[in-house]
Amino acid sequence: MFQPLFVPFKIAKMLKEKGFTEPCMAHFTFALTSKKDKQDGYSGSFGWRKGECNFSRDYFENNSSGDYSNVNWLSAAAPTWEQCLNWLDGKGRVIEITYSSDSFGYWIRSHNKKKSNNLWQRPQAMEAAIIAALETL
Repeated sequence: MFQPLFVPFKIAKMLKEKGFTEPCMAHFTFALTSKKDKQDGYSGSFGWRKGECNFSRDYFENNSSGDYSNVNWLSAAAPTWEQCLNWLDGKGRVIEITYSSDSFGYWIRSHNKKKSNNLWQRPQAMEAAIIAALETL
């Protein structure tokens, strides 16, 4: 899917909603509407389908002059996992990934929120932990 260096769109969108405005090396654009171009249909520069999600590697900041979110598109900065975790640390949401009995889980220290079942891979645990931490903001 997307570069494993960056958080997925779901987390990027939640971060934007929670006030994340740090500069990033990449961003997502997500189509909120559909538009069919006469010549290219639903592709090319002038046509798209609702739900289309694009990933671009270029400088971006949420809510800046370069944030071209509008009625057709939602733009969201795509931070690295490390940027995301550092931002959450600064908000008092310290995440630990745990391992026990062949499965991964997580612990959000500031809220004593613990989950440790059915997460068989570290990336699943990291994503679930970040989403849970963002929900507490």
